[in-house]
Amino acid sequence: MNSSNFSDTRNKIHFPDYHSISISAESKEYLFDFIESINSKLEELEAAALACEKLNDPKENLAVAKRVLHSIKGEAGIIGISEIYEFCHIAESAFEELKLEELPDMLLNIKDWLYSAVDYLKQ
Repeated sequence: MNSSNFSDTRNKIHFPDYHSISISAESKEYLFDFIESINSKLEELEAAALACEKLNDPKENLAVAKRVLHSIKGEAGIIGISEIYEFCHIAESAFEELKLEELPDMLLNIKDWLYSAVDYLKQ
């Protein structure tokens, strides 16, 4: 994934293939806790996106979204899931490029990708 250009992801043309996510054998013991933590954070991300869509305090909800993605990025980095770490890092950076009206859809697209990635890791 090209971390210097988020336009493809922002425009929903290209999200990285979550099937390429790998996890080391030593990190697998932490996978259940990681998945549980991420699932609760994805609910929070979805709520922030829906609130933004209704124009309910979009700046605050953007801050919530950034905080959630930063937390997911950190947890992914700790257990060594570099694909999720990199995706969240790029998503955080992309918020600077977004117009307010683009934010809800982008947040929901990010949430959907992360949910699919976590679902894939359950297998």
